Amino acid sequence: MQGPAALPFAGKQDVKDKPGRTINIRIGRMAMNAFIIMKHAIRLGWGFVFLFFLASGPVLADAVSGTTAVTFSSNPVTLVPGNDVTITTTTTSTDVHTSPPTTAALIDAGKVTIEMATDGLNNPVPAASVVSWVGLNAPGVNPVAGVTSLAVDLDSLGFVPGTKGGFRAHYVGVNINPGAHRISTHSSPGVDLTAASSCTPGVNVGATLASGKGMPNPGDSGPWTFGISVQNCTGVNLTGVKVQGGANGWAYVGTNSITTAPDSSDVNNVTVKTVGKKEKNSVITWIVDILDGATKTIFVTVNGPIPCSAPDGEIRFISGEWSAVYDDGSGPQKSEYSGRVSLTVDASAVNESCQ
Repeated sequence: MQGPAALPFAGKQDVKDKPGRTINIRIGRMAMNAFIIMKHAIRLGWGFVFLFFLASGPVLADAVSGTTAVTFSSNPVTLVPGNDVTITTTTTSTDVHTSPPTTAALIDAGKVTIEMATDGLNNPVPAASVVSWVGLNAPGVNPVAGVTSLAVDLDSLGFVPGTKGGFRAHYVGVNINPGAHRISTHSSPGVDLTAASSCTPGVNVGATLASGKGMPNPGDSGPWTFGISVQNCTGVNLTGVKVQGGANGWAYVGTNSITTAPDSSDVNNVTVKTVGKKEKNSVITWIVDILDGATKTIFVTVNGPIPCSAPDGEIRFISGEWSAVYDDGSGPQKSEYSGRVSLTVDASAVNESCQ
């Protein structure tokens, strides 16, 4: 009896050739293997193409060169209540595009942040002394025809008369559309702005009561601290300025009772000499360097009793007159004397020590 006919392309067909013997016939196996290999090759091929595009990443536009300049509405600038100065930035490029997007459009697509030079503690410093740049209008604004402007209140940024602070512009280029050029990201050079000094030309010495009861009662004994400020308005940096003055004969200068600002280390250049009858008074000498436009101050603390018999309204001085000797390049000069720091007795009440 003849067995069933073989099916075309059957993977495997059993045929009884002889009783008890089975012959495995593999029909079309090679063709099927070839088909499978071709199918995987095609899949892998497209995969390689896909991976190639992933590795290549997006096509980025070329960045063209650009520069930005910073200018001020005035420099030096006089400090006033509210905004003191307008800072203007102007961005240009030598790369000319006349067809869209034009160079002007590329410039205006970017963003400009105005930054101030600081000492790392948010205090303004000249650009050459910068520790960190601090943005004033982050994340920035788009230029209009290449120009941005920002009105600034310098007082709120720590400026006082004589302060010199650096400013710069940071420009970030932005693509208008995929494949378009953009202006390169860059920063302008730092430019210094000076707050105008409000002092008389030369070196000016002033005196003020820094702390303590300005109207003490009889029996009060302090402490009182007076400050002697020395402002350099000579137009040049000064070294070795000799600042000298006294305290008084009734309130003594104690140990470790003198400090200096803004540089506390300047106190190392202070000497105190007791003088006068019974050596009750003190002459204080301070040798200090002062930059042009800057002010340095020495603080002196004194203690002494207001007599229980002191009449109401009595004026009692806690400092003498102070002056400074300096050389601005034209020979030794001497400042005018400062005023004296005084207290006014209020006898409407007395300290318990007098009761």
